[in-house]
Amino acid sequence: MKKTILKSLKYGFPFILSAIFAIGFSTLAMVYSSEMLNLALATDFEGMKANLLPLALFTLLNIPAQGLVAYTSATWTKKFNLAVKNTYIKKLFSKNINEFQDERNALYLSNLTNDMNTIETRFLVPVREIAYGFLLLITGILVIVSIDLTLMLIIGGVVILIVVGSLLMGKPLEKPESQKSLLLKEYTDYIKEVLSAFSIIKNNNLEQRISASFNRHSTLVQHKGYEIDKKETYISFLNSFLMNAAAFFGLFWLAQYSKQTGIQVGSVILIINNMNRILWPLMNMTEFLPRIRSTFKVIETMDDTLRNKLEYEETIELTDIQEGITFKDVHFEYDPQTPIFDGVNVSFEMGKKYLILGPSGKGKSTLLRLLRKYFNPDQGIIEMDGHILKDIKKMDYFQHISNIEQKVFLFEDSVRNNITLFKDYSDQQLHQAIKDAGLEDFVDGLEHGVDHIIVDDGKNVSGGQKARIAIARGLIRQSKILYLDEAFASLDDQMARQIEQTLLSLEGVLVLNVSHVLFKDTQHQYDHIYYVNHQQVVDITDRQ
Repeated sequence: MKKTILKSLKYGFPFILSAIFAIGFSTLAMVYSSEMLNLALATDFEGMKANLLPLALFTLLNIPAQGLVAYTSATWTKKFNLAVKNTYIKKLFSKNINEFQDERNALYLSNLTNDMNTIETRFLVPVREIAYGFLLLITGILVIVSIDLTLMLIIGGVVILIVVGSLLMGKPLEKPESQKSLLLKEYTDYIKEVLSAFSIIKNNNLEQRISASFNRHSTLVQHKGYEIDKKETYISFLNSFLMNAAAFFGLFWLAQYSKQTGIQVGSVILIINNMNRILWPLMNMTEFLPRIRSTFKVIETMDDTLRNKLEYEETIELTDIQEGITFKDVHFEYDPQTPIFDGVNVSFEMGKKYLILGPSGKGKSTLLRLLRKYFNPDQGIIEMDGHILKDIKKMDYFQHISNIEQKVFLFEDSVRNNITLFKDYSDQQLHQAIKDAGLEDFVDGLEHGVDHIIVDDGKNVSGGQKARIAIARGLIRQSKILYLDEAFASLDDQMARQIEQTLLSLEGVLVLNVSHVLFKDTQHQYDHIYYVNHQQVVDITDRQ
């Protein structure tokens, strides 16, 4: 993220260019105004007449130039934010699935909202203001140098001292800003939990308790913000005091210096105006540099969040699956105290159908996670067609499998796109998947058929219809392997039997169905029934 943020500063080039023109026009107008005053005091009316046209010209040119500055400033902000957010999403989808699932979604949500806002307001805006101020500072220096070089050397020394001081004063803000970022992540997570539990809170009269808890969490966040604001106030006060002191003594010294050198009144006013051009950016710099520095920890935390903790180079390309998958002495655990699998040996052959049973929490879903390459075994190996599954490239492997989950996510899009997942399939393939998934009556009853729009993760469809859309997704891909995780849980028995029969009739496809639903009239159609319990996967086909 740090590299992207720095690279995205390039979008500020049009802003810098427009600012150069705007500041240039205003500077020339200022110079001609000063000269006009000197000519007026000297009663040189011919000179005043000659100066009038360029003065009016540069004054008028400054108006559209300032408008262009405002436009390019807004454009810079838009392009910067889009580049940073798009990079974040791209890096997020490069995360290992198991690492993503281990972390809370609120962490990423907070990055995309709270931290992105911090980067804009405490990094981009200050950088833009400093860039504009720097151009003002440069023109101020050039104007003063053109009048008196000695005067500029003295002002330059003061400038260096102020910049160094502002950089040092930003250090105390780094840690509080990082702590605030962490608190906001936890706060976002808490808000998600509260909103998810809305019905439970209302039905059980927990409003008062949750309100008190909400107040505690909000107070922590606000207090950390207060601490940062307080420190910024102290720093701002100190900076302001130093800048005003410098301005006071500078004006006093300028008055004495102008008497000694005989500088004209118009030139003195021009020097004062350009001293303001130097001091104003410096005052902003002393305020903004600490803010910019305080964002570094936030950016580092975002980079750390997006970094895969475990990197493994997958070297084997997979073009087809011929034999199947074999577990050889597989051990796996989430917690050393409670191993899930201990020395599992089992095979799943291509074209065969498997039913996986077992009590909740004993490893059925973990078995699927290992098969899907979400996790790798702690010991032992999983082989596919003689290759270690761990070495096979994920993207190649995922092209050959379909996952049908109990928990289904639906996009706010048409039924068609929710089944095809935005890939190109013929109408015949689409309608066959709809038929096999038992969705015909549902689609036929919609006014716009497959172009009917599903909203808000499927709030306008039933749980059973969502489950059948998920099944249609798996069927339309015509994958070599189908993994089902409680896919029939939301269906009535008749529909579940109908879809199960479709899956069992698929030729050449390995179907692995993890389910607590067992139909006596279809169980004999499975080639094997496995039971997961006591850290083992046991074949119980002959016992059924």
